[in-house]
Amino acid sequence: MISTEFLPGDLEQLPYLQPADWGDLMPRFRYFIDSPFCKPIKIEEQGQVIAIGASMFHKDTVWLACIVVHPDHRKKGLGATITQDLISDVDSNVYPTIYLDATDFGYPVYKKLGFEVETEYAHYIRNKKRKIWYFQEIWCSTKKNSGSRYWNSTATFRVKTEAGY
Repeated sequence: MISTEFLPGDLEQLPYLQPADWGDLMPRFRYFIDSPFCKPIKIEEQGQVIAIGASMFHKDTVWLACIVVHPDHRKKGLGATITQDLISDVDSNVYPTIYLDATDFGYPVYKKLGFEVETEYAHYIRNKKRKIWYFQEIWCSTKKNSGSRYWNSTATFRVKTEAGY
């Protein structure tokens, strides 16, 4: 399948891709569409958006963000396709480093693409209603230019639940 540009008309399909434990994708993709420093892409099947992702270009760094595959279309290589298309669009001479955060769904995909963990950090999210903290461990890494190709790396997070206030 071929990825194409994510357009304003595609925003109406984002709720079907929205992961339950993520923040709202709508403002993110509005920003990606409007920003000259971002490139959002999609994969469609029969007019339905089934996979998305975006690149955010900084001075000498690119972040890959919001790589999401609809649950009914997982295990078909779409996550790898979107990720590879995003990476292929990066000029490694201008942007020698690529950063990426990944969920547990994405981690195996990125690992198969040769990504490696670089460092780790954690987030705590409080759920006031259930009086618990959600602990997210994040392993972060970079993909750095090595001449004609990038070094491989990734970031991932594992979700754990801990009692607390």
